Amino acid sequence: MPTFQALLVFLVVWIASHYLAPQSNSNHALIQSAVLQLLLVLGTPLVASKLVNLKLRGVFKFRSTSASNLLFTLVATACLVFLLEEVNYLQSRFVIQPSHFQNEIERLLQIDSFPQLIGLLLSIGIIPAICEECLFRGYILDRLSVADNPWRAIMTSSVLFGLFHRNFYILLPATLSGVLLAFVVLRSGSLSNSIVSHLVINVWGIAVSNSNISHYLPWLRQAQPVPYALLAICLVGIFVAGRLLKKEG
Repeated sequence: MPTFQALLVFLVVWIASHYLAPQSNSNHALIQSAVLQLLLVLGTPLVASKLVNLKLRGVFKFRSTSASNLLFTLVATACLVFLLEEVNYLQSRFVIQPSHFQNEIERLLQIDSFPQLIGLLLSIGIIPAICEECLFRGYILDRLSVADNPWRAIMTSSVLFGLFHRNFYILLPATLSGVLLAFVVLRSGSLSNSIVSHLVINVWGIAVSNSNISHYLPWLRQAQPVPYALLAICLVGIFVAGRLLKKEG
């Protein structure tokens, strides 16, 4: 029954978002996207939890996090960002990504004014981080964990997270991100850590599109691999940070 609840809520959100998602060229796309996230992505699991009398604090792991857990989460997230860049590079070698897709992302993330910066941080950074974590690492992961072993729950929720983005080129990076985010939640017992991690990943994309970071990290703009030494450091960093996370409460 809990697994059915998780899959049902995912399908409701996935199908509804397919029909309600705003057109990317709309002048109000960011506002509409933020409203959709709040009402559908966040609202659906909240309503589903109340309908079957689940305790929201337990399902969504609304617990404060320690400074050490937050630090280890940030370390793991920073390492993940570089690993995802390598995944994107490897994908580009075997799967041709349409140029218009990358151009559309660049256009959406471009900042021309301070109000636009605030709008992007809210609609692409903060709101999706909160809403998607509550859905995938909150409700769905909790329901899957009831009737399944933790790692299978992590993998299933992560694949659903990848499918949620509804884009073949984002499927693998999003799924891999979901694995780390779900692990962080189960390991620490707090959704706060995965929300912060998700937020950092989102903000990183905005920063790359609006700064000269790629001058120092050329693989961000050019189709070239991340240095092997850096990849090795990142793998070790994720492993060590994951081991050092401790259960809250």
